[in-house]
Amino acid sequence: MNKPTSTDVRSATRNTKECRRIAQHWLELGASPIPILADGSKRSAIKWRLYQKEAASPEEIDKWFSRPRGLGIVTGIGGVELLEFETSVVWWQWCLKMREQGHADDLAALCNGYLARSPSGGYHLIYTTDEPEPNQKLAQESEPYVHYVDSGRNPVETQVLIETRGVGGYVIVAGSDERTHPTGRPYVRESWDSDLFNNIVRAVAGQEHARLPVRHESDPDPEPDNLDIPVPDPAPTELFHVSAELREDMFAAARQLDQPAAKCMATGAGQPAHRAVRGQGVSGVRPGVAFAGATAWAEILEPHGWRKDPTADTEESIKWTRPGKESGTSATTDYEGTGLFYVFTSSTDFEAGRSYDKFAAYALLNHGGDFKSAAKELVSKGFGDPREPITDEGAFEQRVDKRTQDRLVYLEADERARRIRAGQNFREPPELGSLAEQLANPVAPPDFLVDDVFLDRGISLVVAQDKAGKTTLISLDLVKALVEGNKWLRKFPTHLPPDAGVAIWNHEVDASRFQGWMAKANIAPEHLDRVHPMHLRGFPVDLEEPTQEAWAVEWLRERNVKVWIIDPLSKIFLGDTNSDTEFNRWWRALEAVMEQAGVDACIIPHHAGHNDNEDWTPRARGTSAMKGNPDVTLMYRHGGKYGDRPPDSKRYLSAYGRDVDLLEITLNRDPETGVLFVDESSSGRSEDKLEAVGLRLANAVWNKLPAGEEWLSKGDAEKLLRADNKDKRLAFGWCEERGYLRIVVGKRGVAHKVFRGNKEPSAHGVLPTKRSK
Repeated sequence: MNKPTSTDVRSATRNTKECRRIAQHWLELGASPIPILADGSKRSAIKWRLYQKEAASPEEIDKWFSRPRGLGIVTGIGGVELLEFETSVVWWQWCLKMREQGHADDLAALCNGYLARSPSGGYHLIYTTDEPEPNQKLAQESEPYVHYVDSGRNPVETQVLIETRGVGGYVIVAGSDERTHPTGRPYVRESWDSDLFNNIVRAVAGQEHARLPVRHESDPDPEPDNLDIPVPDPAPTELFHVSAELREDMFAAARQLDQPAAKCMATGAGQPAHRAVRGQGVSGVRPGVAFAGATAWAEILEPHGWRKDPTADTEESIKWTRPGKESGTSATTDYEGTGLFYVFTSSTDFEAGRSYDKFAAYALLNHGGDFKSAAKELVSKGFGDPREPITDEGAFEQRVDKRTQDRLVYLEADERARRIRAGQNFREPPELGSLAEQLANPVAPPDFLVDDVFLDRGISLVVAQDKAGKTTLISLDLVKALVEGNKWLRKFPTHLPPDAGVAIWNHEVDASRFQGWMAKANIAPEHLDRVHPMHLRGFPVDLEEPTQEAWAVEWLRERNVKVWIIDPLSKIFLGDTNSDTEFNRWWRALEAVMEQAGVDACIIPHHAGHNDNEDWTPRARGTSAMKGNPDVTLMYRHGGKYGDRPPDSKRYLSAYGRDVDLLEITLNRDPETGVLFVDESSSGRSEDKLEAVGLRLANAVWNKLPAGEEWLSKGDAEKLLRADNKDKRLAFGWCEERGYLRIVVGKRGVAHKVFRGNKEPSAHGVLPTKRSK
């Protein structure tokens, strides 16, 4: 696989600046620009629905387009609307229709505003109008056709010919990174004056047949040859404003190009055309299925008082508020494309915590949950047919054969995609010669970056219990020890070269808080320039995507980073944490970035998985590859159970790996500096736990009893302490041995008496009974 060169990176930087300039220009026109991922998916890089009502600020635009991006414009806001032609043929047919209707001048003005050639060979026409509508499909082909071939030479099919993007949509515009579209080709704005446009229209009119075929990938463009079509600045100076009357004629011309067969099965008499979907009025198709295909959720829910809150919409779902409630999320629809209605509230006829399809929701709201009655009504309205499908054996076999072929196509496509992905991830390994040559010139073995803990080459995983303080341990204390050349935890010598940089990719904590922590770490001023925090909360970086990989390599190389801390793993690994395949692929990408950037060691904190065992050892949350891949794995925890808050300031650290075998040690925090250190006085986690419980018990009893011979029953004393019964029993003995408590054993049937001892526990480092906030 060819890796991006420094020239590629500089080119990407120039393109980034240009895209940012164009985005700011669209903002000045009153549009709402958004960033698009430059990975061929055409997906937004942000939660774009937030910008349907109000455009981003110039500062947000600068931040979004500081890396290679595609440029999208949210339609609907500012009156912006798009008319999209999927092929050049249908574009010219539409132009001829507009000319026939007497709109030649309007057409030329439209095209002189924003007209762009799309990478797939079609055209985008952007304009403003007073009342933009939601997205619509205006014309379709009768059968799917190959729309374009993507960069992997895979054909992409569609049935759509002309559609709009209005309220609830966005369009990608000229000036975008070429990798934004699956073809890897750019969006190019074209400019027409009236004479040029009219000449082309007349030329195309001479070529037109009764109905031109859909253009395929190998077909020639229908435009006349040898035309010098101007390519202006990607950013238009203004957008043509379309009146309601002109817009109606534009849409009417588009609908004239719709093939009647493109509509799925016709419905019953009098059924409006836009309700025609597969299954309506067809024998063997259930009415609920046909109804669901023809009906939007709003048509089902809104008549019964449910309201949609556009400000709460996300790309994953649409939020709904139940009847009688002013605001708040009571249910969602279409979560991650499921098409289902999921209910959170118990204050409606729906059952909380359950999903409903459209037919089930309709039946509950309109027929009290009587599915038979609901189906009967839908059949009377022309939806489907209640008869059982496929009673003919031959028809059944045909469907089985078709499903079999579909399945074979899917499996073959999956295998091809796997092989393509494997080829993209291939890196030629270094050739070290025969065994004799390798033994004569051996590769130097790794040394220690931190004695007995971290190797100076490779990747280490720090598996930490929740709230144990992994950021303090690694991003603060370790970084300080490395750049200052001091012992880590006051015990382990460090060996970072004096000119080497340390990078901290902070994905978890906001920049302000992290900077405050770093200031308190009090790193010597002469070493501050060697520490490079990058705050990436809300800015995920996919190291498998070439553009982002190149950016990461350049960023690390420019700062001479030799130690790279990524905190935490869950925010940079974007795949399935339970998939060995996906995790191993990402791991290879990480190693490739380190190799290209010259990074020697990478340290990645990660959250431990759930465990109910009190004496559990932290284990990486996710696939088993997380255990086998790292060169060194550290386990870090506090003295409490999984999910508990830390009971005290002590922490416990162990490590194993290649040339590393560190048994569990106890850490504590210096109360003056806040720096962690190895507590040599500790006898281990079990003894530390007993000491902490015992001191809490002694302190609680002393606070409860006044001076003198007052006493508590042992049962009442136990109630002062929140701990397991076993720990309570051991704590009483521990306190009595140290003189903190005096226990008088009662006779049979008489409770034990607990008195203050002859030593005051507060003088021996007891913890306060109430946790300070």
